[in-house]
Amino acid sequence: MSFKAVELEEHWLDGNRFHLKYHRLSTKLEIRVDDELVHSCHLYFRPLYKACFKVEDIEYQLSITWFLIWRSKLKKNDKVEIGELFPRRRRKSVVMLGYLTTVACLKVLLL
Repeated sequence: MSFKAVELEEHWLDGNRFHLKYHRLSTKLEIRVDDELVHSCHLYFRPLYKACFKVEDIEYQLSITWFLIWRSKLKKNDKVEIGELFPRRRRKSVVMLGYLTTVACLKVLLL
């Protein structure tokens, strides 16, 4: 598993193709729908991020939480449409948290 600065994902929703791009070093998130930029932001040090944007007169709510475990979802009319926008990123954060917890417990037990 090599380090990749840019994470790309693609989702289909309501007949539209959502291209998601997250740059890990600059924390920039871009959402494109059928090659049209609909949302762009920098997350910086904000562990909670919420935003709304419209695609073809349909309003979507984006919610990102990355305090301990990465979580990102896309809602439409308060119903979750895409449960995890970046599943690989979430899996990595869960594995890393488990590893750090295990190492911390071993340090406490061995001291």
